[in-house]
Amino acid sequence: MFEGICETMHHEMDLLEDKFQDGNAMSEKDLEMIDKMAHALKCLATYEAMKGGCDEGSYAKIKRYRRY
Repeated sequence: MFEGICETMHHEMDLLEDKFQDGNAMSEKDLEMIDKMAHALKCLATYEAMKGGCDEGSYAKIKRYRRY
């Protein structure tokens, strides 16, 4: 799920890695772009993990055994 989006963000991150590998200065815009892409990748990975591991039966078990 979201393979195209993730692949594009990884490609952009690779391009930024190549840009800074030689010690080039990082602008605030570059840092903001890296931060947003890393956050988006993390959110997509979390979404996929939760969607794949949370069918109705397992959710019911979690809810039943959860204590507050």
